[in-house]
Amino acid sequence: MLTRLFTKSSNVLTDHELILIVGGQRCGSTLLHDLLVSHPEISGLKKTFPEAKTFIKKTVDKAHYLTQFENANCHFLMEKSTSYHEFPSSIKHATTVFDKCKFLMILRNPVDRALSNYAFSVQNGLENRPIEEAIFSDEPRPYASSVNPFDYINRGKYINYIRAIKNETSELNLHIVILEELLEVPQRELNNVSDFLGVSDQFNTEILQKKINSSDKRMHENLESIRSKLFSIFASTNQDLFQYMGREIDAWK
Repeated sequence: MLTRLFTKSSNVLTDHELILIVGGQRCGSTLLHDLLVSHPEISGLKKTFPEAKTFIKKTVDKAHYLTQFENANCHFLMEKSTSYHEFPSSIKHATTVFDKCKFLMILRNPVDRALSNYAFSVQNGLENRPIEEAIFSDEPRPYASSVNPFDYINRGKYINYIRAIKNETSELNLHIVILEELLEVPQRELNNVSDFLGVSDQFNTEILQKKINSSDKRMHENLESIRSKLFSIFASTNQDLFQYMGREIDAWK
């Protein structure tokens, strides 16, 4: 049985396990976050927007960080910052602050992810180019955020990020969730998540009824030629991902 230690001066647990959702952007990470924080053993941050990106920083005050959670008495603490997978050093940094860390990535068909990324950038006033020019242009554009909001294609080459993460932590500490499978077979996928984290399966599955990136649909109409081109671009890295996972993802075919 797990023995959990308390400080003499407070009831705050001192043996927390940290769960980080490290990616990917526009892949259903908010849905996964909401499912996790619905669990009675898991506490999320009080403030979720903008994302904390705690471990991208050079130094982290752990005591202060713990005060940012809804309930620091929970054994499992969870942060969602989807920029982490683009900063592999943040993975290593987290493991120096917390002895026990587990990392989750949620992925979706990279074609849909690229189109969703474009829709998001347009709707937030970041992008004003026509969709085909924006997605396939190699011309660099300046940006002020921590990650490039215009990197529509490279961000969907998931295996490159997974390989970088594996260089910073044990492969056993990383679990991949596929959005389409989570929506299609939620109980199976949530059982896999609970087994990975070491918690019961007490997730509020009513959350799965919420719309996922519902504003994307308007942006995706009449785009078959763009989808076909993107499918070809992602074919190689998708195959590498399937090999890593030991299976294909039928929903991406």
